[in-house]
Amino acid sequence: MSGRSARASLATLIVGLVLLAGAGPATASTSSAGIFGSVNLAFYRAVHVPDAALMASGGIRTARLSFDWFGVEANKGNYYWGTLDRVVGNLASQGVTVTPVLFGTPRWAVSDLPVNPFPERAMAARGVIPYSRPSGNATAYPPVMTSEARAGWKRFLSAAVQRYGPGGTYWTVDYQLAHPGATPQPIQTWQIWNEPNIPYAFWPAVNVKRYGKLLMLSTRAIRAVDPGALIATAGVPGRVKFRGLRFVKDLYDRFHGIGRFFNYIAFHPYAPTVAGSIRQLRRLRGVLRHHNDPAVPLWVSEIGWSSGPPSKSQLDKGRRGQAKMLQAYFRALERDRARLHLRRVSWFDWRDPKHNDPDCGWCARAGLFDWHHQPKPAWDAFRVFTSTAP
Repeated sequence: MSGRSARASLATLIVGLVLLAGAGPATASTSSAGIFGSVNLAFYRAVHVPDAALMASGGIRTARLSFDWFGVEANKGNYYWGTLDRVVGNLASQGVTVTPVLFGTPRWAVSDLPVNPFPERAMAARGVIPYSRPSGNATAYPPVMTSEARAGWKRFLSAAVQRYGPGGTYWTVDYQLAHPGATPQPIQTWQIWNEPNIPYAFWPAVNVKRYGKLLMLSTRAIRAVDPGALIATAGVPGRVKFRGLRFVKDLYDRFHGIGRFFNYIAFHPYAPTVAGSIRQLRRLRGVLRHHNDPAVPLWVSEIGWSSGPPSKSQLDKGRRGQAKMLQAYFRALERDRARLHLRRVSWFDWRDPKHNDPDCGWCARAGLFDWHHQPKPAWDAFRVFTSTAP
């Protein structure tokens, strides 16, 4: 059996066991509940126990959250896990497992590189709206551009897995103190970076070769600590200047055998219509078949539409329109999930931020709840696919 075949078989077995164990009764099938019971936590760090309990009551079992290296190790050699401990622990106490997006490089690790590769004047002159622009100690340089970054990134990954992975130190000490008697939810799936086909999330420019090196380095570091860890590629949006399909194709073309370094292909098939999003996923599956990787599971790690007024953006659908889009999209994925080898869908986003995002207006109204914790019609539509809640 080839390395890919063995890995795919193992991943399929593990995913099947997780779905059987983690999915409760549902209006839709239990397999659907396992696929759709996931959300993104994009705009805020504080997740309190009542928030986590509400998620769990609606059938949410996993939450996608950024693990920013620059936030954990702002000063070289000093790790601060407090913020992540609270979020991971509060979610776990209610049965919700975190899927980390491993992202970002602290300034000290790339001190010889430009502080800001996108000067404001240059952006204004080109009419560019920045999608991701870390500042201060934070950068979006991939940690393969300096020897110090590579070494520091490997240490960070090892420390994260040792803390939050199976048997991790967080679960045996701090979690028990904060949540006495609660069942640990160790992290088993790790996603390497976010949207590297957008320059502002992968400084200073999109570079498939550089991402491939980052993926391989990261997988080796994680599996050195937890050989059973599951790795997801970075989610790439399809409809941007450097197309997501091209990014995936180039990754396979440049790195023979790259499939050994991940268990899931992640994709962000944003589109104004359900048909447009499904079309991207079908084309992605075609790319994977062409590269002799037909069985690798797909993870839609971001998808969503906004409840904002429809006139502002193609992804703004209004409150009831957002719910209709969610319902139609999830139904379409149910029909296509076997052909797509779909394993998980993570709705973007859980809750609206307090203020509009100047870089992505529709994003700030993509939540299932508004800022005041009031459910939108989309929350009821979501629960149809994940639980029996009335």
